[in-house]
Amino acid sequence: MLKCSCCEGGFSKVSQTQFGCSTARNKGKELCGNMKTISQIDLEHHVLDAVQNNLM
Repeated sequence: MLKCSCCEGGFSKVSQTQFGCSTARNKGKELCGNMKTISQIDLEHHVLDAVQNNLM
């Protein structure tokens, strides 16, 4: 469902409260340099906003 804007790889949980690019974390910066993360709370807000905007 979530894709990295740099490599289009998937996102996964990288800590108890953060999500990030799986490719960057597991395969290295050579394949993806996106080391940014998003908090679970911010991610949930973005998803809920997108769902609400698409249903209205």
